[in-house]
Amino acid sequence: MLIYVVDGSLEWGKTIERVLKAEGHRTKVFTDGLDAIEVMGEKRPDGVVCAVELVGPNAFSLINEMRSDAGMVDIPVVLLTDVPMGEVEAYGIQAVLNKHEMKPEMIVHEVKKWT
Repeated sequence: MLIYVVDGSLEWGKTIERVLKAEGHRTKVFTDGLDAIEVMGEKRPDGVVCAVELVGPNAFSLINEMRSDAGMVDIPVVLLTDVPMGEVEAYGIQAVLNKHEMKPEMIVHEVKKWT
């Protein structure tokens, strides 16, 4: 499964990437939401793990862009944030994990739901 990891912190993105690769997933890490959207238009991922704070537009702008594109509208997203789930449901996000309290296996658990 190809998973795009989008996080304003390259260190966090690489940490998440290592966890997902250990589970056998292919990954690509982005720090900039614009870069992620551009590449998604060329190579569609099976899912996205995304933090709210990004270089360029934040995660909500990125997700709005995805949801407005027929080719990306159904890509599952796990959002890493401390924003409560109720506040982000309108964005069509599959799961919200608290970035400050999450453990890597929590991301793996959510990604496994996509298959």
